Amino acid sequence: MILEYELCQFSVGYSLQGKPTVGITLRNFREVVTAVEEPLDCPNVSRIGCKYAEVFQNFLQTSSFSIWNRMNNTGFLASTNSPRRKDVGQEC
Repeated sequence: MILEYELCQFSVGYSLQGKPTVGITLRNFREVVTAVEEPLDCPNVSRIGCKYAEVFQNFLQTSSFSIWNRMNNTGFLASTNSPRRKDVGQEC
């Protein structure tokens, strides 16, 4: 059996609505937007990866650690990875 590893890297930040979020960073450098949105509708993110992001996002709601602020370089939590082992040839 051959094993492969997938890796999803999620950003930690605030959504366009200001909610602490784990997901994909949306960037618009001209208008200085660096919001993070949930990966729920991203076709290249596995269901397990989405679940991992959801669990970590729930942790953020009660955590005393502050989220990394890209504008003033303060805070602790900036990103997380979701590794997953799968058998080659099997569906994700």
